Amino acid sequence: MMRRLIWLLPLALLVVALFTVEEKQGKVAGCHPPPNEGKLLDRYEDDRAIQVRPAGARGRDPIRTEACVELNREDTSAASVLRRWFGKRPYSEAELRGLYDGHGWEPVPVAYPTGDKLVHLWYCRVIETVVSYLSVLQLYNTGDDTPYEVNVSITAWAGERSCPPPART
Repeated sequence: MMRRLIWLLPLALLVVALFTVEEKQGKVAGCHPPPNEGKLLDRYEDDRAIQVRPAGARGRDPIRTEACVELNREDTSAASVLRRWFGKRPYSEAELRGLYDGHGWEPVPVAYPTGDKLVHLWYCRVIETVVSYLSVLQLYNTGDDTPYEVNVSITAWAGERSCPPPART
């Protein structure tokens, strides 16, 4: 009986080591997540902007993403919380601004053209000493019963020191 236990111990240690190595492989060396990342993600998830539901839309639970996870060769994740809302009709920019303006967020210029996006609003504020961006993005959805999707996300930009100058809305 003791011989079996002695043989199983190295095997158990090997399994633990493999899982530990596998878990660490996804993190990008030299990448630094924002300080107190867990608390920051909690604040994002509790933020009023993540909770606001466009009229008539159905939502999914917020999705939390930790920073510094290798997504592919070129991309690394940022600390963020995303909430997706699905609706039967498009929302005007004025409707979405009415829902998301305020709540402590300052509107900032959208950094790139909207292309196939119906509406893209961008806001900034500092949360837990981290520059954070709120993005409200309305897209076409492929779902037959919900042809429109509004993605609301808050993302940490730990490398920035302050928000850009406010946009004129």
